[in-house]
Amino acid sequence: MGKDYATRSRNGGGKSGSRGMPGWLWAVVGLTAGLLLATSLYLHKPLSQDGHEVVEEEGAVIEEEESRFDFYEMLPNYEVKVPAGPPGEPANPGGPQQAGAYVIQAGSFRTFGDADRLKASMAMLGVESHIEKSKPDDKGDIWYRVRTAAEQDLAIVNEQLRLLRENRIEGVLIKAN
Repeated sequence: MGKDYATRSRNGGGKSGSRGMPGWLWAVVGLTAGLLLATSLYLHKPLSQDGHEVVEEEGAVIEEEESRFDFYEMLPNYEVKVPAGPPGEPANPGGPQQAGAYVIQAGSFRTFGDADRLKASMAMLGVESHIEKSKPDDKGDIWYRVRTAAEQDLAIVNEQLRLLRENRIEGVLIKAN
């Protein structure tokens, strides 16, 4: 049986009139409107002078007090006194000058694995060391310190310092009690 082409219109189908906007154009318009709305809400959010968000609660203005960062309180507890001297030069280039027992702390790490790697590197140089587990504050942070044994012979301490410095390990000299 044949087809009847007499009722077919010239614009390519039985539809008359315009087809409207394509779907991708509606998506672009919707995304643009959403972005403009989000930007205007973000820009009109009140902030205090120090950058905290201001929250209004029943007519009263309350500043957000809880900080996300606590290192402002932590850092003063970890202050290390460094002797004055030209930058780039070791604080005690000649080693200890006074008699007594000395310990060299080669590093302090948060993970045992890092401390163990440094201990192994020092052993390869012939410098015996041990790892001390320490908890310097009440927050529960554990540090692993790599230190040599207390030594009273100044020649041995100076030799250990020289070996470490030659191999880019900056040790801190500590007088043992």
